[in-house]
Amino acid sequence: MIAILPIQPDILEMMAGDIGLEAEGPVWGYFAAEGTKMLGYIVVEKAEPVRIIALQCEDFVIADGLLRRALYPFYEEGSRGYTFACEVPMPLPMAYTRRGEGSLAALFGANCPGNTGKN
Repeated sequence: MIAILPIQPDILEMMAGDIGLEAEGPVWGYFAAEGTKMLGYIVVEKAEPVRIIALQCEDFVIADGLLRRALYPFYEEGSRGYTFACEVPMPLPMAYTRRGEGSLAALFGANCPGNTGKN
């Protein structure tokens, strides 16, 4: 079973130094793991639009899960968009806008339970 878990702040700080993450606002990170094997990670910066500043994963399905886990809380808070501030080395599902600003509503609005479409 694959788990997506938050990256602890002290680990996130070490990662930032190792991979050269630069952010002006608060950052959050998540990693995907199966047992003790890490499958990928994502780091996002709280901004408008939300900035995806690191995404590393070999499988696009796991990348999709990481993106959705990281972006959905911002959608719930009322953020409208996201951007990729990093190069994404793997293909992603067609719903993602890789250049420019993507819409969080396009990712979550029509597929969420209880959505009446009146957002």
